[in-house]
Amino acid sequence: GPRASPRTKVVGREPRAPLVDPLAAQIPVDTEHVPARPAGSTTPVASRAMDYYAVAMSAMMIFFAAARGRDSLLEDRQTHVYFRVRAGGIGRGTYLLGKLTGTVLTAILFMVVMAGSTRLLFGVRWGDPAAWALLTVTASLAAAGLNVVLMALIRRPDVLDGASAAVFQVMGFFGGSMMPIYMFPDIMTRISKFLPNRWMLDGFLAVAAGSGVPAILDEAAALAATALVLFVLGWSLDAAAARAAQEV
Repeated sequence: GPRASPRTKVVGREPRAPLVDPLAAQIPVDTEHVPARPAGSTTPVASRAMDYYAVAMSAMMIFFAAARGRDSLLEDRQTHVYFRVRAGGIGRGTYLLGKLTGTVLTAILFMVVMAGSTRLLFGVRWGDPAAWALLTVTASLAAAGLNVVLMALIRRPDVLDGASAAVFQVMGFFGGSMMPIYMFPDIMTRISKFLPNRWMLDGFLAVAAGSGVPAILDEAAALAATALVLFVLGWSLDAAAARAAQEV
């Protein structure tokens, strides 16, 4: 049959606009081109907009993925599964470690599915597998750590879902998931440098651009250190909340 025109190929790769907003559906989406990077910016630039947003959305959605493991712990407490397990002789540390392991593995699985599906459907290039794996593990640890802190601070699932979604979306906005980070004004760029999802973004973009493990060690180390701090903080806050609720 007749071959598709170049324009047809571009349209076929455009993401669907949100159906809940008719106006949004009328906005054309260019998945092939990204704006030029301003002089002085050090953020890696993806060759296509689809490559950038696959990485950028992953850096935000990984926190939502990790939240699924966190929610299971709250559900266990509400349904008293947690207390029955503890009554059987399982220590609090062992139980929480098991749940945290599941949370991290859920985040890693999300990144595997995201990388595989975007590569297959849109040709997104994720780069060196070893560097990608290192970033994925450290990013998953950081995402799980933040969820532990939020869970320790907010113990009601109905409140936690909305609060954590707000936190993740604000982080996503300032971390470059909503628009290319190199288009940010200076003040927003400075804020983003303190966010773990910005380190994820820079690391994955560098790997997608051809960098290997040595080039992303700083980002991986920062994510691992952040994960450690968040886990310790979340563990301490949860222990205090457990004592207050007489769960220990």
